[in-house]
Amino acid sequence: TVAFSMVGAEAIAGTAAYMAPEQARGLPVDKRADIWAFGGVLFEVLTARQAFAGETVSDTIARILERPPDWSALPPTTPSNVRRVLTHCLEKDPNRRWRDIRDVRIELDESDVIRHKLVKRIIAAFEAADNNKTTTTKEA
Repeated sequence: TVAFSMVGAEAIAGTAAYMAPEQARGLPVDKRADIWAFGGVLFEVLTARQAFAGETVSDTIARILERPPDWSALPPTTPSNVRRVLTHCLEKDPNRRWRDIRDVRIELDESDVIRHKLVKRIIAAFEAADNNKTTTTKEA
């Protein structure tokens, strides 16, 4: 986890490798930043490497902001709907990302990847976090 603080600037907190571009820029974030993080985790599960890994935190953030992931790192057997999920999750423009992890789950339900225990656990964790945020927001 990284936290930056500068006089007159907002603090940025998060794990750089899974930080959405808007989060890395210190802009307001919503559930779509979690969709980005899920995409980063799924990419790593499928490829055994981070989508935007750099030698330093600054390098990682620069890659998030400026480069697409190395799609060729995905196994050739990756189903087309899983590639589509990753493309939408790791879309740099948050307005082009899914708005809810449930939409991602629906898309993944059509593939074998959802049957993988680790992927099921990751989705469940993101859904639980989403439900917690929704409950907290309603209570506030």
